[in-house]
Amino acid sequence: MDSLNASIGLGMIVLEAAQQAQAGKNKADIVTHITPIIQNIKSVFMVDDISYLEKSGRIGKAVSTIGGFLKLKPILSIEGGETSVKGFPMGSENAYEKVIKVMGEAIPFGSSIKVGIAHAMGADKVAAIKPKIQGKYNCVEFYETYMGGAVGATLGPGTFGIEYYEA
Repeated sequence: MDSLNASIGLGMIVLEAAQQAQAGKNKADIVTHITPIIQNIKSVFMVDDISYLEKSGRIGKAVSTIGGFLKLKPILSIEGGETSVKGFPMGSENAYEKVIKVMGEAIPFGSSIKVGIAHAMGADKVAAIKPKIQGKYNCVEFYETYMGGAVGATLGPGTFGIEYYEA
């Protein structure tokens, strides 16, 4: 079964499936339970250092140089297994606000959600954005972990990704 997710998003889907299995559900029931989660899970990522996108071949040197000078923090999302750009705010605080705005556009503020944050050596970024998320949503579950090596190396240190869905 394709989760259409990576990192903490995949982990949250696996946890849901495991909880269903521990409750005695059969395979068909588990698939029925996790399918809408897979279809509705949202994601948003903040890249802290745009130069890593250049190093991994995702953007050109000119964009990287200008983006680094302006301290742009690319905001990316995965929708239906495809990556899309949500914005290029300047500086971390503006980036956090953009991440929260993107979340609010996907799931209304005040909703009960399950959230996972994965980061690449960015525990300080998680500490900064976590209370902002908790202030806007009823977070039923909140997971934190490190990104895998491949994703972390591609997006660079300080990057974090948030996966979330309605509880």
